[in-house]
Amino acid sequence: MRSPDGAYSRSPVTYEPLPRAALAARGKIIDWTTVDRYEEEVGTQHQFAAVSPFGHSDDDRPESPSFSRWVSDPEDIAWHGQAVTALDALRTAGLAKAAAQIHGLDPKAVDAPLAAAWTTEPDNAWDHYFEHVFEYPEVEARYLAPDGQPTILSRAWHQALIGLNSDASGWVPWAPRTRHRMVALHTAQALAQEVIARFAWQVAQRAACPPRAEGGCVLALNAAPARTAELAIATAQPMALAEPDGAPIPTATLLQGGQWVARARVALPSYGYKVLGLVPTNSVERWQWRQGHAIEFSGRRATLENGLLTIAQGEQAVTVSVAPFALADPAGLAPQETVVPDWHGAQCRVRRTSLGEDLEILAEVAWTVWLRVVIGLRHDRVDLAADLFFDAPRTVGRRRFDPEGVVLQLTGRPGSAYYDIPFATIRHCGMEPAFVAVQRFAALLPDDPDGPAFGLIALSGNQSFKVAGRAGIIGVGLGASKQARPAVRPACVLAGDGTAQHTVVPAPDPLCGESRHRFAVVFGSPVQVALAAYKLRTGVPLVRVEPGRGDWPGEQSLFTIAPDTARVIAFRTAREGVEVALNDLSGQAAVVSCQGRSVHMAAYGLATVRL
Repeated sequence: MRSPDGAYSRSPVTYEPLPRAALAARGKIIDWTTVDRYEEEVGTQHQFAAVSPFGHSDDDRPESPSFSRWVSDPEDIAWHGQAVTALDALRTAGLAKAAAQIHGLDPKAVDAPLAAAWTTEPDNAWDHYFEHVFEYPEVEARYLAPDGQPTILSRAWHQALIGLNSDASGWVPWAPRTRHRMVALHTAQALAQEVIARFAWQVAQRAACPPRAEGGCVLALNAAPARTAELAIATAQPMALAEPDGAPIPTATLLQGGQWVARARVALPSYGYKVLGLVPTNSVERWQWRQGHAIEFSGRRATLENGLLTIAQGEQAVTVSVAPFALADPAGLAPQETVVPDWHGAQCRVRRTSLGEDLEILAEVAWTVWLRVVIGLRHDRVDLAADLFFDAPRTVGRRRFDPEGVVLQLTGRPGSAYYDIPFATIRHCGMEPAFVAVQRFAALLPDDPDGPAFGLIALSGNQSFKVAGRAGIIGVGLGASKQARPAVRPACVLAGDGTAQHTVVPAPDPLCGESRHRFAVVFGSPVQVALAAYKLRTGVPLVRVEPGRGDWPGEQSLFTIAPDTARVIAFRTAREGVEVALNDLSGQAAVVSCQGRSVHMAAYGLATVRL
């Protein structure tokens, strides 16, 4: 793209350090800008149609693993996990601000001017090297703050935009940039949490106090359809939970690491709040492991017998295994090998709690490599935790940009694989093994109607998923050594004719230490898995409050949204009023209503309702 007089040229570039002084000596000046600034100062002369939005290939085969290569390194997974957490907090903060305006609270006290914020933001020393909120302040004023003046929420969104920059991971990520993005996301989350807390305190002043709350009150905010969620509340002494009307809630009261915690399953209203009472208790649980290899709870069971690890619900069952993978020692002391894991020789324990039953499997996968899997049977799902340990640095997989590494896989019967993309669930185009760009989950719908229909939901962020419909497999990557971070400082050498040669020497990232992964297994159709993923990936902020004995009930929905397949993408407060952006997960045409206003949607449609 050139300016009219040819004095300005814009082109996509990589982020290797460029020798600006050497370029300046040749009359070439590098200056970073935004699209808006360029259009205002120079102007766009030509428009070009994109050949394809899908990159280099229109299919998703192992040779073209798409997004999976960006989420195969454990550090990539951690960054995506923090992105999910931060954006969830921002969405809930949006609900808080919108509800304050709709229900007659003070929205400017909820989303206060930035100068009145209380949050001490996390230190981000990496701002010295990368873009920060003060570098392009007009972005926030123009697009994020409704009246052009920064607020707590507009600053949170600005930090989130910086944190979500794709260069936090990628072809050749630079560790300082990833750290910078992570701190920006933590900052966005912290600011969003302040907005949520300010809203909770306003609601508490209007809400009735539970009759049983000798230990104080906690307000739980649910930015999802009505559901029963497991809550964990830290307390100063042994406490149980009580409903707003004083009815006791079955509570597991635990002392963990010197901290008292009250854990309970709590029914939450749709897109609303609930004020819970804390009641002193002498009933304390002590969760302990014991030897065993089988558990059963709420119509589900899990067993490890004869080297076969199985999860079942009724007559439907899937097996859990680890696919073979390549393992090498970067120091060259241990030979390169192909590891073929199995569960023979694995150690097992079981644990019964008031929330469900757990089965733990600890396996030495290879020398220096350990895997701990914990299967938790719950009322509405199966929790699946996988902790991968490397006692010494090891490279895993085929390297380069291949996401094939340690893959934990669930096997049912042959069928079609499905996975979700933004705003929709799609059927995978092939039946052979392939990595897919999953946003939240992958699911398998068997050809045999008696076979298990199931899905695997990533709870801790985006991960590399591998599907194989013909084999009935849904797999998820726990880590692979991509050829990624530069082994030596990147350089850009300028030739006499003004051309430049980039020199980048990426090396396979060795894995070392511990990486933790959290999933949920849900038996059901892809639509049922999608609905479960929506609820399970939406957090429940908990805020200590002091109710003011007002006329608001102890729990209520703040937004009436139907049907249950409707998903709120965002709550927005614009100059014209409150807007709710909606998406329907059913995969069929639907009529979706919000606060009595209805819109017709096509399958997986999008609509904005202005209130």
